[in-house]
Amino acid sequence: MSARALQPLDYATLARGVASHFRPLALLFALLGIAANIGLVWLIVPQMHRAAWAHHDLMQNPRAYGREIAPATIATLRQPVRLWASAALLITAAAFGLLLAINLMCAAIQMGRDATRVPHRLRAYARLKPFGAAATALSFLWFGAENHSFWVAATRHWPVGSSEAPYLSTAILFGCAWLPAWWARKYGGAAAG
Repeated sequence: MSARALQPLDYATLARGVASHFRPLALLFALLGIAANIGLVWLIVPQMHRAAWAHHDLMQNPRAYGREIAPATIATLRQPVRLWASAALLITAAAFGLLLAINLMCAAIQMGRDATRVPHRLRAYARLKPFGAAATALSFLWFGAENHSFWVAATRHWPVGSSEAPYLSTAILFGCAWLPAWWARKYGGAAAG
């Protein structure tokens, strides 16, 4: 039997292949993260604006949204503190996610130029992204529940097919937000090194 290996293994090929694909994928993940976090804020602001006018509309006409709303219920809609707090937390989480996406974009851009800060940026991104993803998912879940409760009270209507909290969309949001962190942790060292 020969002492020579039947099939030589080339471990350096994986590192070169990862490094060549890491930069464009990092830029893609960063741009998607920027778009997703700006999109979250873009969706929340009109909903909060609409909720701010609900009390005024119902004071003018208790049947403004279809069914007549009791004056006691209208009074509870005047200052929806829990809705405001959940929206503020979601906007804060989206801002944190935006900063993480910008950090990943800077790391990808620096890979082509000055790579001295790239490993530090990738480690920070991989370390902080799971916390940002969890904070965004939990605040999204809370905002969805508060927004749903607010509009059920304002309209006396439970929309068909809706639930108090958007569990499926929250799980999808968390998975999509966590994927780049897993990917950066797994392949970032080979690409930066």
